[in-house]
Amino acid sequence: SFTKNLGFLSRVAISNAHPSKAASSNEDAYCATSKLLAVADGVSTWVGNASPRTGSVAPSALYAQQLTRTLHNYAEDSKYENTALDARTALELAVSDANATCAGSSTVIMASMEQQRLTLLNLGDCSGIVVR
Repeated sequence: SFTKNLGFLSRVAISNAHPSKAASSNEDAYCATSKLLAVADGVSTWVGNASPRTGSVAPSALYAQQLTRTLHNYAEDSKYENTALDARTALELAVSDANATCAGSSTVIMASMEQQRLTLLNLGDCSGIVVR
């Protein structure tokens, strides 16, 4: 059953690459904290494309990894420790940070649970369902 937070998910989150991509790269990244769970899937069309900002080739996984890293940092930031997580703000900050850091794009599905209120957010062609 769901508890007051999502902490139990951090012990069961696993990232496995599709067998056809396992040798090249895993474009998936995830973040699991007591306040949120997020899964990002980097868009593979960025593989081999140079970043307009840096000129370097950006693996598609980097953008997804940056998104989830920022989400994790936001959720674990001590200045927000006693406040409800604003899921939309967290995702907007993560996208802004990833855009400033690296080239790429990603789908994201994110769930947060605060005071027995579940919030699901998605970016791109991913989706989530609630099963009761």
